[in-house]
Amino acid sequence: MDKFFVEFGSSDFDTLIPLAANGWSGIVVEPVIQYLENLKRYDRVIYENIALCSYDGETSFIYYDKSLPASEDGGQLDWVRGVGTDNLEYNHMMSNPHWKEYERVITIDCLTLDSLLEKHKISAVDFMKVDVEGSEYPIFSNYSWNIKPTMIKMEMSHWEDRGVYYQENIKELMFDMLKKNGYIIWEENHDLYAIR
Repeated sequence: MDKFFVEFGSSDFDTLIPLAANGWSGIVVEPVIQYLENLKRYDRVIYENIALCSYDGETSFIYYDKSLPASEDGGQLDWVRGVGTDNLEYNHMMSNPHWKEYERVITIDCLTLDSLLEKHKISAVDFMKVDVEGSEYPIFSNYSWNIKPTMIKMEMSHWEDRGVYYQENIKELMFDMLKKNGYIIWEENHDLYAIR
């Protein structure tokens, strides 16, 4: 049986694309077109240049331009390619005001998770990876959970800094939502893992 993954907020590094080399099919969602175009192409993978949101339509999306300089020790700032959000009020950029000139805002199409899965007629998801810089709760609180991924890996390092997004108790709300949908949850470093 085919294995299927969904990854949103992929950027162009540390992605699930290697699963496609091992026979998996999937969907990769990345709002910044330059990063999406950098990913290796597989016929079994759908590449979506959109943002996932709590609604269908358009959204403003902020990210760092790739011309951001190297770090002070000479190393490249690879992680900044993964920083982008549709939350223009509270975001990772607030922690780095010295990079303000490298911020870019685009208007991009957005879909709910339900709409994305319906669009591609997906009926089962084996692995879902989520890295949307603190916008996880609005996305999942507006999800029907008609399709329950077997395993979810979700970055949670932005839930409790910079004033928290939307809700003060977002971690508790996310954990409760996942548990109500039959998931066992554990934390590792900056990530949440949920498995059914």
